[in-house]
Amino acid sequence: MIEVNEINQRVHDVWNANAAWWDAEVGETDFSHEYVINPAMETLLAIKPGERVLDVACGNGTFARRLARLGGSVLAFDFSEELLKCAKARTISSPGSIEYKLIDATDAAQLASLGERCFDAAVVSMALMDMANIEPLMHALSRLLVSKGRLVFSITHPCFNSLGGTHTQWLGTEGVLVKDYIQPATGNEIAKPGQPIRHPFFHRPLWHLFGICFQVGFVLDGLLEPVPPEWLQTAQPEKWKRYARIPHIMVTRWRLLGQFSG
Repeated sequence: MIEVNEINQRVHDVWNANAAWWDAEVGETDFSHEYVINPAMETLLAIKPGERVLDVACGNGTFARRLARLGGSVLAFDFSEELLKCAKARTISSPGSIEYKLIDATDAAQLASLGERCFDAAVVSMALMDMANIEPLMHALSRLLVSKGRLVFSITHPCFNSLGGTHTQWLGTEGVLVKDYIQPATGNEIAKPGQPIRHPFFHRPLWHLFGICFQVGFVLDGLLEPVPPEWLQTAQPEKWKRYARIPHIMVTRWRLLGQFSG
């Protein structure tokens, strides 16, 4: 536990240090979120006006503001004080209902302070792979969601876009060479080119990632592996063509087992 706490503190410190750069780089959104991640998230989430939504590890609040524009009443949290400052600054003139809180998604006591059975939906957009420990969060979400609630999260694809895989070319064909996959692993990565400081990255193979969700009572209810739209592949082939056949993102939806009993 001491090692996990130390790693978690490093994650916190790195994201605080990178916050201003990240906010300037991402702004309100970027191509990856706007045209690949968010459409898949929104499809599985299917927000209805007035629903109470929890945005976990919200960063500078880009998706929280999107959820508010879709009609959700959003509570968004992050453990980076600096990212939350960016989120609040960008939300001053944003329409909709958003509340920001400073909460560590790895801290069970802080998560418990959010209540019980009070959210219709929860989202974690591209953040689980940056968390040292996701068990407390999954346990908390199983209690925070209403009985017919849903959880949607997006992550870098564990099979094709993680620590054990590298992009390669062979006989003129681009692909992914996967050298290591089956065991959880920790490394240091960058989310975007030019990122000042590498951040800890946590590879969780599907058996491990999904197993944590199953253990707390979630059932997998939807899965998408979005690829860039054709126009984006054509406009920036050097960046996006490689993802046309091998997805770099995975988006899943989960519901509580009780919804399917009786």
